[in-house]
Amino acid sequence: MPKCTYIVLLKDNENNIPYLIESLKRTTGSFTKEFIIIDDGSKDKSLTTVKLAVNDLPRTTIITQQTQGPAISVNKAVNLATGDYVHFVEGNEILHPESTMIMIDSCRKFGAEVACIRLGEAANEKNFTKNLSIQPRLIQAPITQILLNKIKPLRNIGGAGSLVKRNLLEKTGKADSSIYCQTMSMSLRCAKYSNFVFVNNVLSLKQKENTELDKKFGSYNNLRAIYNFASSHHEICQTIIPELLQHLSLEMLSQKLKVRYYLQSIRAKYTTSLLLDEVLEFYKTEYEKLF
Repeated sequence: MPKCTYIVLLKDNENNIPYLIESLKRTTGSFTKEFIIIDDGSKDKSLTTVKLAVNDLPRTTIITQQTQGPAISVNKAVNLATGDYVHFVEGNEILHPESTMIMIDSCRKFGAEVACIRLGEAANEKNFTKNLSIQPRLIQAPITQILLNKIKPLRNIGGAGSLVKRNLLEKTGKADSSIYCQTMSMSLRCAKYSNFVFVNNVLSLKQKENTELDKKFGSYNNLRAIYNFASSHHEICQTIIPELLQHLSLEMLSQKLKVRYYLQSIRAKYTTSLLLDEVLEFYKTEYEKLF
């Protein structure tokens, strides 16, 4: 019987924690569980609330720290994990009882080491589908899929709604700790070694409160993630320069820049003259502009 480690990242989630912990208690399947919960410098009563809520949750470790960000938090937790699989959970989630088992079964079915699911947008358990018709899909060549963002959950490995074999996390070096938010970075690192499975079912509900600043910060982290990955994987990224430029066009906040990089991506499909180092300079210029 496999073992799953739930890594739960908390940041000012006091109001949702009772519902989250209750959903963790209800998770079902033929696997054993352990829980590693990290409170990353919450300023509300998240830490007190979670300590009370996990009284009857077995094999639970709670870590509290000054704010260090999701990447460092994930790496700390992975270092403590002993499960065959790691299910990443965020503090504003509620999980479907079968979410973990469905992702594990989907990995086994396709021989993949990474799975992700769709997220609902409201923390209301009534939004879960009662009679599930599971639709797992094998995603081959996931790096280009991540860049083009046609299936958004593929970018969120290491965040809400994702599951990874622990051995793969060790192989990839875990999260890139030089980037505050690890998700797209971890997606790329995992995609180097494994196909992904996408389960096209809403198996987690998450509160979303994105502001313009969140979008700007998200673009910054994504650009840094691509830059860092491409800088150390020339042999992979030199062959996907059109996709890198198209990703750059998708990430830009201004319409003018979107058009500029999209046109460059089209030209790059028909020429081999553009070098990866030039594309990396584009990335560096753009992420330095954002902050």
